[in-house]
Amino acid sequence: MNKKEIKKVKEQFKKDHKYIGYHNTKEVCSATHWNPISAKFLCEEKLLNYFHKMTPSQTKYGLNQYLGQVSYAGYKEINA
Repeated sequence: MNKKEIKKVKEQFKKDHKYIGYHNTKEVCSATHWNPISAKFLCEEKLLNYFHKMTPSQTKYGLNQYLGQVSYAGYKEINA
């Protein structure tokens, strides 16, 4: 295969990145997106909403104040 053929094959597949949000050791949310930065942001927002729904009448804090963690789970190649 020459370089043009390899590039064409690579363009046919896109990466779907996945992040998972944890509270202590319990998986509470996940997010996937073709852009890894967007996937992480979406997962952080979902995890923060999870904590805010747990304590509806209390002061809302940032994600770093809760016992939550967002971690990268990997990617899956999908057809474009």
